[in-house]
Amino acid sequence: MTGRVDFYIADGARAAERGNGARTEVLACRLAEKAWRLGHRVYVHTNGEEESRRLDQLLWTFSQGSFVPHRCLGAGHRDSVDGDPVAIGHAEPQGEGGREVLINLQDAAAGWFGRFERIAEVVGEGEAHKARARERYKNYKNDGVEVVVHNL
Repeated sequence: MTGRVDFYIADGARAAERGNGARTEVLACRLAEKAWRLGHRVYVHTNGEEESRRLDQLLWTFSQGSFVPHRCLGAGHRDSVDGDPVAIGHAEPQGEGGREVLINLQDAAAGWFGRFERIAEVVGEGEAHKARARERYKNYKNDGVEVVVHNL
C-alpha cells in the first residue's frame, strides 16, 4: 500500500533551458539514483518505448561518475522486473519484483500504484501538465495517501 506520494515540479527557467522533456528525464534519473542508493528497488514508468530508451541511455550519462544498475523492459513488458534494482518501462510491470518506489512520468496515475510504498510524480512544465498533476494530487488525497509537493 502506498504511504506517500511526492510531486516534483520542474522549475520553469531551467525547463526552458534544457527543454521540458530533458528536464523531467534528468530529474527522474536523479530520483532513481537517490532511491537506489538508499537501497530501494525502483520502477520508472514512462510515456512510451522511445522515452524508455532515452532514459536507459541517460542513466549512463546524466551525472559524471554515477552508476545506476538498471534495465529497460522490452516491448509488451513480457520481461519480469525481478532482478535489476531499477527497471524502466511504459506498462504495468510484471513479476513479484518487490519494488518500493514508482517514478511516474505519465500524466495519469497508474491504476496499480498501490503496489508501491512510495511514488514520485515528476510534473513537466506547462499548464496542461500541471492541471493533470492537480487531478492526480486530489485523487491521492482522496485515497488517504500522504502527499508532499517539491517545487524545484
